[in-house]
Amino acid sequence: MKVLCTAMMCFVVSATGWSQQASLSPAKSDTPANKAATSTAAPASTTAQTPATPAKSSDAVVAAPKKEPAPEHPCTEAQVREYLAESGGDKAAHVIMANMARSSRASSPPYIPEGFWNDMMDSFGKVDLVTVFLPIYQQHVSEEDMAAVLGFYKTPAGKHFLDAQPQMAGDVQQALAKTGHDLGHDVYMKYKEKIEAAKLQFDAQQQTAQPQGPSTKAPSNPAPATGSTPAPK
Repeated sequence: MKVLCTAMMCFVVSATGWSQQASLSPAKSDTPANKAATSTAAPASTTAQTPATPAKSSDAVVAAPKKEPAPEHPCTEAQVREYLAESGGDKAAHVIMANMARSSRASSPPYIPEGFWNDMMDSFGKVDLVTVFLPIYQQHVSEEDMAAVLGFYKTPAGKHFLDAQPQMAGDVQQALAKTGHDLGHDVYMKYKEKIEAAKLQFDAQQQTAQPQGPSTKAPSNPAPATGSTPAPK
């Protein structure tokens, strides 16, 4: 479920990102050619480009996970369809897609036509997620393992586990939020004095570095303009 939901979030961000393109593209002339280019160009990144920091010899090197070979007998399409239906993955993914599309619409320019969003929502509702995820499941899950998973979901324990998933997910999210808040507070209190002192020093440096405006006072002895004739004594 976690893999499925993460993938669907990436899918929706990629799809609805086109609605942001007009407001992020550099200004161009209003010729038909430029308007057409603007409407079809990929969304521009809003993140400032900064030079990459050279890696230090002491930096830890994270090895890429080893790719396991695909099972000799991968799970079947029928099994994946049953799994998504039993686990609620298909329904949850479509809800995520719809919610993210609404969120993207709320933050998009007001001139995006209504038909764009209606078409987007309609397309999301029609997408067959099995065709999207089948190759991934077949790369990692065998037919035998998927049969065991589906068999568990048919038992009383499996049914109870599935029924508890939505409530568990909400409880876990709240627990993590509280834990993160408490840990952040504890660490902040350890560094509170250093942070406040650093802020005062930073503010003082910013005020010192603030550029002074140009002086409007006229010079007391202005130099004669080039080529002018000095007044006779």
